[in-house]
Amino acid sequence: MLKDPEHTRYLSLNIPATLSDVETMTDLMLSDPKNCLWTIRQQSDESFAGMCGFLNDSETPNFIYSILEALKGLGYATEACEKAIPAGVKLFEFSEVELNIHEANFASHRIAEKLGFQKHHTYQHKYPRDPEPVGVWAWRKSF
Repeated sequence: MLKDPEHTRYLSLNIPATLSDVETMTDLMLSDPKNCLWTIRQQSDESFAGMCGFLNDSETPNFIYSILEALKGLGYATEACEKAIPAGVKLFEFSEVELNIHEANFASHRIAEKLGFQKHHTYQHKYPRDPEPVGVWAWRKSF
């Protein structure tokens, strides 16, 4: 999943090159007890469809998700967000959650709108696959 350039085009983290790099990245993400990652599974056979979770790396907790390229557009991200965000809000007692979305990631902007998130602010960020910094929309929702 992380080696596919099409899949990682909107990933804001450095792309891990080896399994050891993936393990290190995951360990760092989970070093904060308010960070949490879940796998997303297909209902038909429980096979891996993606991942989602919370990164408590800023003032407002960030919700992240990633779906296998072959399964994008089938509702997995929307359903995962609909289930995982309320569960995480309850578990961690978050009062607000943020989605940080690359300006060109139109599918994720639609998901944010569907879920009732509001555009809060923009900022510039240098994504590993973009030659120059690009705009990022921070979408927020209060609970």
